[in-house]
Amino acid sequence: MQTIKYLLIIDLEATCSEDNAVPRQEMEIIEIGAVMLRIADGISVTGSVGQNNVDPMAGAGQNKVTEDSKGASQSECIGDNKDVIQAESAGVGEDVLCIQEEPFPEFQTFIKPVRHNQLTDFCKTLTSIQQSDVDQAPLYQDAIWSMASWMEGFAMVDEILFCSWGYYDKKQFQQDCIWNGVPYPFSDAHCNIKKLFATAPGQGKSVGLGKAIRKLGWKFFGTAHRGIDDARNIARIARWIIEQGIDVRPDLNK
Repeated sequence: MQTIKYLLIIDLEATCSEDNAVPRQEMEIIEIGAVMLRIADGISVTGSVGQNNVDPMAGAGQNKVTEDSKGASQSECIGDNKDVIQAESAGVGEDVLCIQEEPFPEFQTFIKPVRHNQLTDFCKTLTSIQQSDVDQAPLYQDAIWSMASWMEGFAMVDEILFCSWGYYDKKQFQQDCIWNGVPYPFSDAHCNIKKLFATAPGQGKSVGLGKAIRKLGWKFFGTAHRGIDDARNIARIARWIIEQGIDVRPDLNK
């Protein structure tokens, strides 16, 4: 029996184009936005969630994370609230998982692309990420080392469930890890929050993140298609899902 203690909500932004100048198989992550949600009593999963047999730090920290002109790391660890409280929603049953209150601990970093190192106008318009943001950013292996170090401050890798809105983010991580020769930093398990949201009462089908926020009657926080802002909004939905008593489980075969 494996216990998952944290949900790690991640959203990625990547190099892209509207004319296939950046083919899908050559897209690279240019921003990682991550939010950590602690589950008070954990989520019990039968069997192992499939922890990788490699050190997620191995080979990734040979060079320290690039620093900007002010000497601060380009990778940010934002927020330190690790308290856990009972879910507040009216009508929530006693068996609902406890989860921490906002603000949640966060991690954000830009990443310098190397295959297509100049962002397209389409990419800059879509994401609001500018060339100067990535030119000064750490390379992929250093960004992953920094994120893995942040994760280690919470729990072991197999006690953290990587969650995202759809399956794209997991596949993009896998692609970039292979191309850069960097070990995949998560367990094999993954949870599709978009899929879980569709199972909630009154939802019925998968929708985009913005539409999901609107269906809940909420305002989207921040800028759409920015990794950290999207991750924050996904985390809000993940908490809402848990408060509805919906079973949160990894998609082990995805």
